[in-house]
Amino acid sequence: EDEPLGTAGAVKHAEKILGTSFLLLNGDTFCRVVVKDLMEHHHNTKADLTLCAVKSEGISDYGNIIADQDGIVLEFIEKEESNSLSRGLTKYASAGYYLVNKSILSDVPAGQKFSLESDLFPRLTRIKTKVVVFLCDSFCDIGTPERLRTFRAKFPEVGY
Repeated sequence: EDEPLGTAGAVKHAEKILGTSFLLLNGDTFCRVVVKDLMEHHHNTKADLTLCAVKSEGISDYGNIIADQDGIVLEFIEKEESNSLSRGLTKYASAGYYLVNKSILSDVPAGQKFSLESDLFPRLTRIKTKVVVFLCDSFCDIGTPERLRTFRAKFPEVGY
């Protein structure tokens, strides 16, 4: 990028070198996931986007992903918002690992700043693109020095 394009804008910028589907990872999170299982889930559910996630009870630093009993994402809710739709449905927090069908990038404007989390993902649920949740075994935010130290103490075998 010559100028920052945001998380989705940066992926759009790399579109020509991406495969039909690809694994996209945030650089400030760690998630234990078996990629083969993630790929099978993505394929079996015929998803356009599969989000690795953890149940969000007690997690207040992140927005919520609201999904039905089948793990189909209905809505993305920022942490400061509340919504009656979420009552009785499962809330998840994104682990920052995604299996993406390249076709969803058609909803990202080229050369413009665009966010995965606040622009693209909510748009996909509004236009009824199939977005599903895949539960991961563990998730750690390693985006601050303090959280990285906590992670290193908890998972020394990872070697971060």
